[in-house]
Amino acid sequence: MSKWIFQDIKDIQAKHLPKIVLTESNVEFERLREQYYAALRKKVTPEIYVRYELWTCDIYVDVDYIIVQTLAIYKKQVTRKQVTEWIEQNKEPHHYLK
Repeated sequence: MSKWIFQDIKDIQAKHLPKIVLTESNVEFERLREQYYAALRKKVTPEIYVRYELWTCDIYVDVDYIIVQTLAIYKKQVTRKQVTEWIEQNKEPHHYLK
């Protein structure tokens, strides 16, 4: 049986996001967020992450949000142009890009 394409993202979120949400310290928040981003970089390709973000959208797709978030996580591994191309390649017919 094959694994769901976004399962690694959901597993990483389940492990890291509760700690991030509960922290009250800005320094701790930054440290925990970087651990979360590092876990994503280790197990999830940037293109799969972009596809995940698109999957979370019903109709309206905030292209700038997806670009900024992907660049924040994957830093110098991707460019704005690559992310934009992945959005265009993977958008669904019902998506409205804004």
